[in-house]
Amino acid sequence: MVVCNRGKTPTFETVTHDRYRSSIIDLTLSSASIYDHIHDWQVNLEACPSSQHNAIDFSLDLCNRTVGTTNNSTFLFNSSKANWPLFKDSIHLRMTNTDILDRDISALSSEQLESLIDDVTNIIRSACTDSMPVKGKGQGKTKPPWWSPSLEEQKRSIIQLHHQIHRAKSLNQPIADLAAQQQLLKYQYSRNLRSESTKNFREFCQLQNKENVWSLTNRLLQDTAPRRPPTTLKIGNTFTKDAH
Repeated sequence: MVVCNRGKTPTFETVTHDRYRSSIIDLTLSSASIYDHIHDWQVNLEACPSSQHNAIDFSLDLCNRTVGTTNNSTFLFNSSKANWPLFKDSIHLRMTNTDILDRDISALSSEQLESLIDDVTNIIRSACTDSMPVKGKGQGKTKPPWWSPSLEEQKRSIIQLHHQIHRAKSLNQPIADLAAQQQLLKYQYSRNLRSESTKNFREFCQLQNKENVWSLTNRLLQDTAPRRPPTTLKIGNTFTKDAH
């Protein structure tokens, strides 16, 4: 078996006894016969921010292509079908509603510059979401009905802290405070996820009354084969149909 892991990004991160701990404990193993068909192996810090384990992404080439060929699978938006006037308007609106254009880049510290980059990136991503379709598997997928802007903001905050921790770690800067803050946000995010989904299901159950509960049941059972009417006696190839 061959190890497919690449890079030094940890696959597991946690805070215990006020100390940040990480390791590359999750391994991707393959047989030597298909190792050359595995591409774009990476640790995805954004897939499941509420977990202590980071997700792993990779592509498995099943089409006998030349080794090393990629399909740009990391590109999220289909820019060939973009509505560029809408993109321009969205960028303009979001920029003017913030103080980004008033910040003096030359006077920013490294932390303030990182914050500015995050803000600009989020604005561009939001403008792309407004004006471009999503590529590949993500296209057509929707958020659950109980998803809220508050949950989205919490998720983005955890991801941004995650990136800050990795940048600080690469620069040998202290990360204990950032890690503790991220751990707290993860706990709150997980709790709010459970609360919102439970609340939504409870509201759904409370909406079912004598009228619509049967319409719902009928929709669920519409593909079920119809049952034969009750019978008491078979005569030849027919059944009795009444008491007489």
